[in-house]
Amino acid sequence: MAAVGVLSHDRQFNVALSGGRITVPFLQEAAALFAKSPDYLNRLTVFWADERCVAPEHEDSNYAMFMEHFAIPTFLPEARIHRFKGEEEPEQAAQKMASTLTELLPVNEDGVPVFDLVLLGMGEDGHVASLFPENMTEDLKRTGAYAFDVVASKLPPQRLTLSYQVLQSARHVWALISGEGKESALSDSLKCQGHTPLAHVIQGRTHTEIFTDFTLEAPV
Repeated sequence: MAAVGVLSHDRQFNVALSGGRITVPFLQEAAALFAKSPDYLNRLTVFWADERCVAPEHEDSNYAMFMEHFAIPTFLPEARIHRFKGEEEPEQAAQKMASTLTELLPVNEDGVPVFDLVLLGMGEDGHVASLFPENMTEDLKRTGAYAFDVVASKLPPQRLTLSYQVLQSARHVWALISGEGKESALSDSLKCQGHTPLAHVIQGRTHTEIFTDFTLEAPV
């Protein structure tokens, strides 16, 4: 698995996960591999790229999905899991996560917290994390707000998300993209002048890895 390659250095490895349909099989495969590699597992610290404003045991919770398919099978300690607290007042929950990031993660020359790896999915509209097209103009202005709450066009609407700045500053970003209705948004995202949220993440980085089962024409 490619995750082992980016875990080659001997220090804590900070990853931010997303939800979505493709995440469950990814977590199941990752759990099987990490269970065989305790040295890697012992350096793994997990955060979230986004979360729904629901209780941690709710069926829509990204945290609940992660616990079921990765943390419980691998016995990952709770102390190395830092979740958005979706059951709390959204603005307060976002501020707590922003503070956690600045406390626990290294920062770049601009003071932005830096993840080792951010794992993203993509929706049919090109959204990543909970950064949606209809909120893009406002969300891009939120410099210095490393996590914030949003109202999305997709149920459940009240959500928490990391910012474009944080996603763009990660050492590695992987986008896992599959599913009916997403090919057009992915094609647009890969264009030099793409306008989707994924496009803005890509345009703010020197390298982003896209994993997909679509056959696409070369971007222009």
